[in-house]
Parts: sequence; structure tokens; C-alpha cells
Amino acid sequence: MSKEFILKVPPTRCLTASAETEPSCLHSWTRVSDEFRDAFRWFLEHPDFPAEVLWNTRSKSVCRAQCPGELYSGDVVIKSYYEQRFLRYFLRPSLACREAEGFLTVRKFGIPTAEVLAYGENRSVWWLSSSFMITRYVPDTRNGAYFCRGNGPGYGSADQMVFCLKLMEMLATLHRNGFCHEGTHPRNFLWSGTGEGMRIVWIDLASVKSHPDPTLFKQKVIADLKAFFRPLGLSREQTLEVLRKYESCNPPYSGASFENSFR
Repeated sequence: MSKEFILKVPPTRCLTASAETEPSCLHSWTRVSDEFRDAFRWFLEHPDFPAEVLWNTRSKSVCRAQCPGELYSGDVVIKSYYEQRFLRYFLRPSLACREAEGFLTVRKFGIPTAEVLAYGENRSVWWLSSSFMITRYVPDTRNGAYFCRGNGPGYGSADQMVFCLKLMEMLATLHRNGFCHEGTHPRNFLWSGTGEGMRIVWIDLASVKSHPDPTLFKQKVIADLKAFFRPLGLSREQTLEVLRKYESCNPPYSGASFENSFR
């Protein structure tokens, strides 16, 4: 790692060593993948481990960290939520839990996401105090804000359209399987490579939901697409080209009436 910091709120404050059980809103719990068990134990035993801060606010921190290579090869990202003592999560899953389960659901559809290694919640008499999710760090990537209108250095480049067209395949796959996201901002996708070799990984999936009502679902599909297009600043012709790519991957949503939603 190029930099080392100690988080103002140590991420291990949010990790829980509670016995592994199914996720529950009644007590503390932890789920850890088999390959990460020894590394997870090491993080619990070394609360002062160095970490590079990627994001840090009063209620959330995201850091990049590494444990001894003989326990786990590569860096990890630890996302921690704390001081969640309010009614919103009383008897409801935390954001970290919802996001981890969103990752696991989406990966089943063959959509590339960061790999979930561990997640869990700390609760006392049902009240949520903190939660966490640990994923494998995705190296040598940039997020999609690189292509956004304004300060994005890739705005207007040929790779901007490659990014959009490839991402339509992922989004159409999600929708074909009955789920929407409601937060498909380009910054929530990591990318690497150029041209046909570009690779995209989805990194923010806390809002993934299914919607059985077909009318509501169509509204959510359009909202997903609009949230993606809005910051990119594509021309009308480019928007239609990207929509046609989406339609070819998800035929039930095609035709003039669908495209008119983006005028």
C-alpha cells in the first residue's frame, strides 16, 4: 500500500466474533467465507492494523487493508457502519447486510461484483449498533465517474461508449432476473482495460430489490437507466444507441414507447 493511516474509528470496532448463524435481526452474528476465516481471525486479534482510508464520515468508514500473506493473498476493503441506534434498523437488516446479500444475489446472475468475504452485525437486545462488510479489493481500476460530464477526463472519449454499452448487458441481466437497483450512478462501477477488453465490476448493491408488480417494475427499470444516463451527458443519438443495446439484451423492454421515456 502506498499510504498507511489509522482510522479515527477502528474498523474492528464494527467486526463481530459472534458464532456464525443465519443473518438475524435479533442478535449479533457473523458470516465468513471458508477461504477468509484465518484472515478474519487475524483482523480481530490485531485491532491496530494499518489501513488506507478510502472514505470516512461520522457513521461510515471504508478502508483498504492487508493481513499477512500466508493467511490471505491480496488486499481487502472493509466497509464499517457504526452508531446506528435508531428505529430504521430495528428488526430490519443493516445496510451492510443488505449490500452483502445484494452482492451475493447479483453474482448468481453472472454479473461481476467485488467478492464478499465476510459480513455481520452487532446488536444488543435487537438494537443495531454497528455492521460491516469485507470484500476482496479490485486492483488497477477506476470508477465510472471518469466518464461523467464535468470533471471526468474520459468524458466524450471512445471508451465512454464502450463503458456504457458493456454496462447495459449487466443491467439488462439484472432486470431480466426480476431485480432493480435504484442507484446505478456510474461511480458505482469499477472498470479497467480499453475497447473490447474493458472489464467492469459492480461495487454498490445495497439497494437491489425485486418488484413483483409489473407496472412498478417497469418504472424502476426506467429509473435505473435514467440514474445511469443523467451524469454521463450523452447526446440523443448516443443515448438511443445505448438503449438499443439494452433492448437487444432485454427484449420485453423495447420499442418506441420505451425509448420515449428518455426524451
